[in-house]
This record gives sequence, structure tokens and C-alpha cells, in this order.
Amino acid sequence: MVTGPVDKTIINKSGVKFSGHTEFISKITGGNPIMMIHSSKNRVCLMTTHIRLKDVSRKISYKDIISKTKVINNELKIKFKIKKPRIFITGLNPHAGESGYLGNEENKIIKPAIDSLKRSGIDVYGPYPADTIFHKGKCDVIVSMYHDQILPVLKNIEFNDLVNTTLGLPITRTSVDHGTAYDLAGTKKASEKVSSKQ
Repeated sequence: MVTGPVDKTIINKSGVKFSGHTEFISKITGGNPIMMIHSSKNRVCLMTTHIRLKDVSRKISYKDIISKTKVINNELKIKFKIKKPRIFITGLNPHAGESGYLGNEENKIIKPAIDSLKRSGIDVYGPYPADTIFHKGKCDVIVSMYHDQILPVLKNIEFNDLVNTTLGLPITRTSVDHGTAYDLAGTKKASEKVSSKQ
């Protein structure tokens, strides 16, 4: 399934509760949806999707990190033909919590989940500070705790090359990784470049 950009505000104003294609399609098809924004050079998966920043910390759980990372690992093997995916996971807090001084989600939730995943044979590392994760070496995917943690960097360096693929569904779903761009309508400046990569 290929989807285009939608205006969530207009859909919600019409009386339909809608936070995004990812969540909508997962309700219809079932599965454990994971948003992956990627190009030929980089892949970033999101532990949470379109939620308020103030809600992120309570949506991060040991169980979800394990289940979603296993889905990511399996999907990279099957759909992207990567034999043993190398996975980097971010912390939630600045400096990945600074040993508990800037938050304890890393020590209480994220690190124990990573340790469990390692014991199960998954090639996973972290939690890494989000601001330096691109300097930690080569990986096949970065798992980000929330939407605007890693994506701003990725969109800054590869905006016109990114595709959104939803992992964890019984169907394959891709989309452009940008909004409706009403400001470009009628200007002849809009580009179909990203759509051609899906």
C-alpha cells in the first residue's frame, strides 16, 4: 500500500479522530506498527509515533522495547535482506540520562531491555545519547524513542531521499516522509522525487 501526505488537522476537524496513517492502518490490519524513515544510507525506527512529548516517557516500556526491536530485527532480515542487523538504540533523556542524574528511564527500562535483547542473540547496542548516536559507528538502524528525537537530523541531511515504511504490519505500507506542503501548491516548485522512491 502506498499512501500520500494527509492533513491531520482537517481530518480531526471533520470529527474523525486521526493521528496518522500508521496508527489508522494498524487498527484495520492489526500488528505491531513501527514507523521507519529511511533512505539508501540511513534508517530510523520510532519507538513511539505521533504522540505529545509530555506523554513519551510513560509510553516507553521494557516490554515494548523488546517486542518492537524484535519486529525491527526480523523485518530488516526479511524485507531488507540484512543477515544480522546491527541496531543502535537511543536513550530518552539528554546524555542518555547521565547515569541517572538526568532521568532514570535508561537505567530502569531501556538498558535492561537491551541486555535482554542481547541475550536473545540480537546485535543491539545502547542506550546512546541522541545527539551523538550518528558518531557511534556503523549500524543498520537507529531506534529513536520519539518522533522528533532523531528525525530532525535525518531530514536535514536527506530530506528529498526519505521514505516512510511501516514495519510490523501484515501488509507492506510506504509513504512519502513529508506533509501536504500547501505552500507549494500552484508554485511549480513541488517535487515528485520522494514519491518515485517508494
